[in-house]
Amino acid sequence: AHPLTEEALTQMKADGVKRAVAFSQFPHWSCTTTGSSMNELWRQVKNLGMENDVKWSLIDRWPLHTKFLDAVIDRMESKLAEFDLNAKDKVVILFSAHSVPMKVVEKGDVYVNEVS
Repeated sequence: AHPLTEEALTQMKADGVKRAVAFSQFPHWSCTTTGSSMNELWRQVKNLGMENDVKWSLIDRWPLHTKFLDAVIDRMESKLAEFDLNAKDKVVILFSAHSVPMKVVEKGDVYVNEVS
């Protein structure tokens, strides 16, 4: 999706950006998601010769951030409110998450621990 990393960095350079936050849209860390996104960012920073142009802050995971948890709770409560009061004790709440290959887990990826 646009803008691609290279496009965004090129525009940042043109705008004279000196400070930026690299913020992952994945609340949980995995080398397969956040890790690959951050690797692409740093690869493009290097390719564009911007290693010393921008001072970066990094938000690479936030599964326990209060606002994230509040948003999840609010969403659950709003959906539960759609059920008849007599049926609420029969409602099953199912949490799911994408899987990661066992070789990734065996190398120490923390995603499974963060989502469980």
